[in-house]
Amino acid sequence: MAKEFNIVASDGWFVGEDKTLEVYCKQPDGITEQDMTGWALTYELMLERGSSSAEFSKTVGSGIAIGNGLATGDLATVTIADTDTEALGTTGWVKGTKTFYHRLRRTDSGSETMLMYGTVELNENEGT
Repeated sequence: MAKEFNIVASDGWFVGEDKTLEVYCKQPDGITEQDMTGWALTYELMLERGSSSAEFSKTVGSGIAIGNGLATGDLATVTIADTDTEALGTTGWVKGTKTFYHRLRRTDSGSETMLMYGTVELNENEGT
């Protein structure tokens, strides 16, 4: 079941910071934890909603780990390195923030599913 997950400026995500996002997955009933063990997942940060071009992406084994949260295999941990956001620039920034869009999708052939989507208000680092 797709979950909206917005990160606002006051959450304190700055350009050039290491960040870890934890996404818990539920079954379509919205209550029961979903075991994602063995799933192919892709996380993307995009400049525009629905864009086919990501500023950066992560996959299982390369920035995404599936582990146990509330149940077996229901937690996707997305590890974002400082270098992933360093090159995002400052063009179009308003009052030190810029809005991006992010999503986590299951990408197994025949089982493509949106798991998480939303906005990210990324803060410009002081002095950049």
